[in-house]
Amino acid sequence: MADLSADMRAIIDRVEETRQFLGMSRSRFSTACGLRPQTYNNFVGSQQSKPNVALILGLIGAYKRITGGDLDVGWLLTGERSEQGRVPEEAA
Repeated sequence: MADLSADMRAIIDRVEETRQFLGMSRSRFSTACGLRPQTYNNFVGSQQSKPNVALILGLIGAYKRITGGDLDVGWLLTGERSEQGRVPEEAA
């Protein structure tokens, strides 16, 4: 099993937080992000693949299509709020 750094694991945790906020299954969410379900599961499951550009861009696009708003990319990557976009709890 790959050992992710704390920063990489935190990004995946925020991706999962966003998925749960949107009320989507992993399969449906991965499809909305333009990924195969198995690819998404590799990020969040025991394989612990590092998040990549396809995941991040897919999530940003899916969030915008679903909520009509922009996801705070600074928050997604660092956990720190930025001036741009919203974090999941603000989208409602």
